[in-house]
Amino acid sequence: MMIDYKNNQGFSLFEVLIALLILSVGLLGLANLQGQSISSSYNAHLRTQATTLAQSMVDRMRANREYAMSSSSNYQTDFSSLPPLVSVDCSVSSCSEAEMALYDVNEWKCNLRKYDNNALCNGLDTQATLPSGAGRVSAPDAVTGQTTVTVSWTDTNGDAHQVRMFTSL
Repeated sequence: MMIDYKNNQGFSLFEVLIALLILSVGLLGLANLQGQSISSSYNAHLRTQATTLAQSMVDRMRANREYAMSSSSNYQTDFSSLPPLVSVDCSVSSCSEAEMALYDVNEWKCNLRKYDNNALCNGLDTQATLPSGAGRVSAPDAVTGQTTVTVSWTDTNGDAHQVRMFTSL
């Protein structure tokens, strides 16, 4: 049996290069898809953290409801306000309702963003989880107890995000 090498045809170098080009374009597309998936997952993580932090403030206000509903409540805070300086650590000693509100707001603000000059923030076990995090708590309506807690942050792309929680105390 004799093999005829003249009629034998294989792949040319040009065909191999075209196949490699198609494969590399496909792999680049997969790499881009993976990057977008990681970015979306991180943004979902931040949104979950913001929702948890908003719910945390609502729970703190509900635990101190009578004081939170009063007109002199220390729970109202704005985005630009720094954590209040607290002289009493309510986690280790008993506090009045007003001191507890200040402590709650301080701890909540510390969980939103890192504040280097705040002694309580530096002593907390929890750490700020939101990049450029900020929070606002509106005064509860005197009749319905409806309040709004807003948490905002800026992601790594510079896009601003917010989570708003409307609830009755």
